[in-house]
Amino acid sequence: MTAVVSRTRAPLTTASDLDAALTDGHLMVQYQPVVDLRTGAIVAVEALARLRHGGGLLAPDAFIPLAEATGQVARIDRALAELGCNITMDDFGTGYSSLTHLKRFPVAGIKVDRTFVWDLDGGCPFGQGFLFARPLSPADLLAVLRRDRPLIPAPRTEPE
Repeated sequence: MTAVVSRTRAPLTTASDLDAALTDGHLMVQYQPVVDLRTGAIVAVEALARLRHGGGLLAPDAFIPLAEATGQVARIDRALAELGCNITMDDFGTGYSSLTHLKRFPVAGIKVDRTFVWDLDGGCPFGQGFLFARPLSPADLLAVLRRDRPLIPAPRTEPE
């Protein structure tokens, strides 16, 4: 089973800690399926950056601000690109995200924070997150994909 990302662990606090973690290969990814809300079919997979630290996994909010402040975010982007990942800015519109970041970083897409789209009618036909699956290791993701079952029940349609 995949280790749970800890949001209570102390974030990395020095550039040398982050540099050592990146040099030692502590950057990793976990995966979450992207689901077609109309059918429950998995249509894509999102790779989530994690950093092994202090016996657990740190979420990006515990190391990306330091990486940005110390100029090391390019190392993280490069490592993810080598894994075949596109960079998507998560929770856009909250915290430190801004339109400036879209110019500064090689961003392939953005995910608007749910607080901005929660009550919109029609919305996006795709969903991703804890509702469908917790972040998965590569082996756990493969098992989910091999099951080839919808992650949510497909909506019923009435015959016309």
